[in-house]
Amino acid sequence: CDAPDLFVQVTQTGENRWHIGINNPTDRVIKAHIRLDPYFEPFKGKTIKGEITINPGTSISKTI
Repeated sequence: CDAPDLFVQVTQTGENRWHIGINNPTDRVIKAHIRLDPYFEPFKGKTIKGEITINPGTSISKTI
């Protein structure tokens, strides 16, 4: 994630399953680019990338 004001939490929820939560604690809309670390072995073959927009005080999540 290229926005330092966002909080990113990655939690393993199964043997090959991950939950990614991104929180915007600020009082402004933040646009950011996200991607998975291609060198982290458990993420090999998985994709999540692109631009996201997160409203103030909200979170988004994705399971991969």
